[in-house]
Amino acid sequence: MKFKELITNDVKGVKEVNQREYRNGHVEIDLEVRGNVHGVADDIAALRVNGKAVRV
Repeated sequence: MKFKELITNDVKGVKEVNQREYRNGHVEIDLEVRGNVHGVADDIAALRVNGKAVRV
């Protein structure tokens, strides 16, 4: 599953995901969210992608 799909499907409150930059294995994204941005950040930080933690 793509990272953008993972965020959209598994993080409550995410309305839209837009990729701004991808370089050297790091991605910068903009999120449009409903509700509490701190809760969204906590949910994203709890995700694992290919067994690796996500830094927010």
